[in-house]
Amino acid sequence: MASILEFLGLKKPKQGKKKSSSEQFIEFCEQAAKKYPYNGKIAPELRHALEYLEWPIDPAAVYSGAKLAGLYAAVAGVFVSMMLLYVMFIEPNGIEDILTYPMDYLTNPMFLLFLSFPLLFWAGGYYSVLSMPISEAKKRFQQDMFPALRTLGYFVMSMKLVPNLEHGVKFATEHGKGFFADKLSRVLWNTQLGVLHTIEEGIDKIAYQIGYYSGEFKHALMRVRSSLMEGDDAKRYVILDSALREAKTGIKERMLEHAESLYMPSMQLFYVGVFLPLLVFIILPIGAAFSKNAIVSSPYFIFGAYDVALPLLTFFFARYIISQRPNVYEMPYIPDSFVKDYDKIRRRAIITAVIAFVAVVAFGYVAHLFLDTTPQRVAPMVGMSAEQIEQILAHPNQNPYKYQFLTQSYDFTPYVLIYSVYLAVALAIFVYLRMLYAPKAKHQADIMKMEDEFKDAVYVLASRMGEGKPLENALLAVNENLPETKIAKVFERIAYNIRVLGLTIRDAVFSPAFGVLKNIPSKRLQDAFDVLVSSVTLGTELAAKALVVLSEQLRDEEDVVKAIRTKLSEIAGMMIMMGMFIAPAVLGITIALEKVIMSSLSGLDLSNLQNNGINQAMSQFGLNSGIMNKIGNAKVLQMPVWVFLVSVGIYVLEVAALLTYFSIYLLNGRDKIGMFLKLGYAVLIAAVVYIVVSYASLQMVGSMGV
Repeated sequence: MASILEFLGLKKPKQGKKKSSSEQFIEFCEQAAKKYPYNGKIAPELRHALEYLEWPIDPAAVYSGAKLAGLYAAVAGVFVSMMLLYVMFIEPNGIEDILTYPMDYLTNPMFLLFLSFPLLFWAGGYYSVLSMPISEAKKRFQQDMFPALRTLGYFVMSMKLVPNLEHGVKFATEHGKGFFADKLSRVLWNTQLGVLHTIEEGIDKIAYQIGYYSGEFKHALMRVRSSLMEGDDAKRYVILDSALREAKTGIKERMLEHAESLYMPSMQLFYVGVFLPLLVFIILPIGAAFSKNAIVSSPYFIFGAYDVALPLLTFFFARYIISQRPNVYEMPYIPDSFVKDYDKIRRRAIITAVIAFVAVVAFGYVAHLFLDTTPQRVAPMVGMSAEQIEQILAHPNQNPYKYQFLTQSYDFTPYVLIYSVYLAVALAIFVYLRMLYAPKAKHQADIMKMEDEFKDAVYVLASRMGEGKPLENALLAVNENLPETKIAKVFERIAYNIRVLGLTIRDAVFSPAFGVLKNIPSKRLQDAFDVLVSSVTLGTELAAKALVVLSEQLRDEEDVVKAIRTKLSEIAGMMIMMGMFIAPAVLGITIALEKVIMSSLSGLDLSNLQNNGINQAMSQFGLNSGIMNKIGNAKVLQMPVWVFLVSVGIYVLEVAALLTYFSIYLLNGRDKIGMFLKLGYAVLIAAVVYIVVSYASLQMVGSMGV
């Protein structure tokens, strides 16, 4: 039992190093195999996934683990089912009522759903464990497609310069990253240890492992291996170029297909996060009014469901979709130390946000006293004191007739005050995020510009070195040919470090004290300069050829990145539009609809429903009259409009933030700077749209006498 708790993250191992999720999964399955051995048929997809992941586990043990996990989940489902059935049906209605009218409950979808929880939990536990290696293998391959293409490019680059597989694998593993680079590194290590007879054997093994997920990549690796059989360099270059081209085309198509496949999950996110809550919100007041359960008709239930449960569900669903995004480009992240006086900027942002919040709330309070209906303003009109009106509003059951008269004649909801606090929160968030992340965004844009300029600079450097110029002169030639670019200044600084400080090319770039990259937080430039430095050390002629190949490879990568971002921008733009405009407008209109529903149900007495022939009509449709006996003694309760106004308002801000987070991370990857900067704008715009639409809708229904 301890292993499954550790696997689920509910208990930490007592001793030793903390185990990874894969290690916990393997251990759990191996222990399950001892208790419940499996001798049935193994799915080929599971076998291929375990081979690709290289997990040291028998596929049959995964089936045993699935059976044990299903058993644990079914037991948990029994407890959850019993608890929900008791809270929702047994406690409010009594076990006698269920036994008296069993068909009423057995035809209730919610009752049947709770009753089926053990079976549903078993299926979830069983198939989640069984599909875990398969989904993990697909996820790793999808995340590794672009890094794998880059690693293959380094492999091809080395094979063009030095036709030796071991040298090519070593060069690729030194500069490449990702799962494919790790596999090549393991092949090189096993060959040196004698585990593999030849490095060709290891490359063939990798090709067949990856071939199950990408036939193009498998063929590319085989072509790279077969290029050694060609003695003519020109023909060998053609084979290597065709191998890289085939891999690039295949992976690009797969990544585009995968990016397009995210459209449907994104729409599901919209339905789960916006559309479904909207439908539930429309029927919620009716269900709360007729419900005998005090929890359902409580404001705490509405706030908990809309402002806690639904946002959490939307957030985790969004994170899951983002995890399926192709890993094509990593945005440069700017640390706090990179911005001058960043601590002062943070303090200034906090103070400014607080001032903005207090100013808007103060203005709203003053406007509330003059514009909103208050007990002080109504008291002279109805011949009561303000204290009496406040007492009636606070305790409607003590004087139901006076309460009904007051609420139907006057709307005591403090709209202006609520709107001012709501707008103040959104404005404070906007001011804080804008001041905090705008300086970082500027530096981020500069670094991204340098990354884009690097490929042209490398081509100029290769051309000058191909002419036989010394390295220092070739570096300075970049500034002469590209004087307006930021990257040219970086190459000029490298030449200065070599000439004046006497540093090697590697120290001139990567030295912690004098290196040009010590103040440029860009992993892409770090990797690119690492390849550049390694190429330059090969000699002038070989370096020129290597840099030309590097420049072409960077252009190919840029084409893939642009294609993927173009495909994902359609989804991201749609979700941002929904979060900033569509969702706030629709939910704002819904507030007026809720007011109409609550006004229509206000004070409605259902005790006469039994006398108007409804029972007779229901019996004709085969429905039990016991239902009407329960409803007949009910009296509809009215929930204040401000509960919906505030709850939905908070949810609007959360939806705007969640959809912005989803859109930016889907489009740019983990772009924390861009996400928070865009989030500030999204929250403010969504708040303004919600206030304008909801207020206009309420004024419209108010003019109709509602």
